[in-house]
Order: sequence, then C-alpha cells, then structure tokens
Amino acid sequence: MEKIIKPISGFFFMVLSLAGIGFSIYLMASATHNGVTVGAGIWIGSGGLLFFLILLGGLIVINPNQARAVLFLVNMSVP
Repeated sequence: MEKIIKPISGFFFMVLSLAGIGFSIYLMASATHNGVTVGAGIWIGSGGLLFFLILLGGLIVINPNQARAVLFLVNMSVP
C-alpha cells in the first residue's frame, strides 16, 4: 500500500533564504567603515551568506507527474 504524503510548499524557505542573503550582505556592508573592517560582522555575514546560498540551492521545482530521487551509498561498480 502506498503512503500518500502531502508536501508543503517551499515558498517560505525561499523567502527565508532570500531575506537571510540580504541580511548577510547588509551585515558585511555595515561591518566595514571607510574601508576598515570593524568587528566580527564580516565573518558572521560571510558564514550566513554561505549557509543561505546552500539552503537556497536545495530548493527544486517538481512538476506534477514527475519525481526526483536521492540515492545514498550506491555501489556504482556493479554492472
């Protein structure tokens, strides 16, 4: 018997990722004053930017009657 799962929309995570990218860029821009780096904002902003870019890269669009499969630990040497 198939288990039917109703997926949730990824729109919330897309908006969250875009807002996080914007905030990370703002944090990095506000951490520099006259070309001099002030505080740890540049490191926190760059880490946040990397995190939200990876999070945004995980979003995929799956149309009706299509599927995506993720395979873990597959032995590709067997013909």
